[in-house]
Amino acid sequence: MPIPLTVFKLGGSLLDHPGLAQLLRGLVQQRPGSAVVVGGGGAADLVRGWAKTHQFGDEPAHWLALEAMAFNEALLRELVPELRLVRNVKQWTAVAAEGHPALVCCSCFVRWAEAANYPPLPRTWDVTSDSLAAWIASVAQAQELVLLKSVPTPTGLTAQEASRAGLVDVAFPTLHGSVRCISWVNGQLPPSTIEPWLTVARCPQNIADDSGVINTR
Repeated sequence: MPIPLTVFKLGGSLLDHPGLAQLLRGLVQQRPGSAVVVGGGGAADLVRGWAKTHQFGDEPAHWLALEAMAFNEALLRELVPELRLVRNVKQWTAVAAEGHPALVCCSCFVRWAEAANYPPLPRTWDVTSDSLAAWIASVAQAQELVLLKSVPTPTGLTAQEASRAGLVDVAFPTLHGSVRCISWVNGQLPPSTIEPWLTVARCPQNIADDSGVINTR
C-alpha cells in the first residue's frame, strides 16, 4: 500500500523561530510521507517591492516569487538536513517509501505539474504559500494539509472567514476544496499540536506506542 502523503506548509513568520529545526522534526515524525512547503516570508516581500518599482506583470512576478522561495528552502536544508528535496510526486513517494521527510522545491514542482497538464496555479498576488501548498496537496492527492503558522487554530471559522480575517490568503477558499483534511499548528505555542480545522474526512490521529514515539495510524 502506498504511504499516505501529508503537506506541511511552514509560514514565513516562523523562519526566525529559534527552535524551528526541533519544531519541524517533531511534526514530520507524526506524519510519515510528509513534505514541507516553506512560505516566502521576506524573500516574497522583496519580490513584491520589485514588482511595484519595476512594474512587473503577473507572469514574471509569479515566477520570481517562486524562485525566491528557494532561498528559504535552502535554509531548511541547512537546519534539517534529513529533509530530501523533491521536484515532483514520483520523487516524493520514493522518498516517503525510504522513510524520509521531503522538502518541496516549489518552483520545480509547479513547472513539473503544469507541464503534466494539471490545472495551472493562478498568477496573482492573491496566491501565497497557503494556496500553493493546497494546490500541491491537490496535485499529489495528499491525505492532509497542515498549516503551520504563528496564530491559534481558527476553530469555527470557514475558509472564507479565515481569509477575510487575514489568516489565510485570498485565493485559499477556492483552491483548498479537493484536500479532504486541513489541519493547523500554532508554532509559537509549545507543545506544537496538530489540530483539525477543515475536514470532509477523518484526519489522521497521533497515537503514542509503548516506546512513547508518536505514530500516525
